[in-house]
Amino acid sequence: MRLARLESLDLKAKGKKVLKAKVQLVKNIEIYLPLKDMVDSDQEKKRLGKELAVKEGFAKALAAKLSNKGFLAKAPQAVIQKEQGRLKETLEAVDKLKQQLDDF
Repeated sequence: MRLARLESLDLKAKGKKVLKAKVQLVKNIEIYLPLKDMVDSDQEKKRLGKELAVKEGFAKALAAKLSNKGFLAKAPQAVIQKEQGRLKETLEAVDKLKQQLDDF
């Protein structure tokens, strides 16, 4: 807390979402940093929109790769499973980013 100059830190397994907060996704963990009036809402929405577009593009590319019969026929099963896992994680991140935009 001293390094980050925090006044308080709340750790919760589940809780209410914090509106108008900077959210960082780390695997399946959401980290909220309440910003209140410290950030320009429009600028943060643009940033989230850009991040969402990148994730959606990556998900689309992974989905196309996994629907390619040539890839599925030639790739080892371990590689296919890894790509399916990446797609699942990316789609979850897309959903969370959409929710963040709605909450902001």
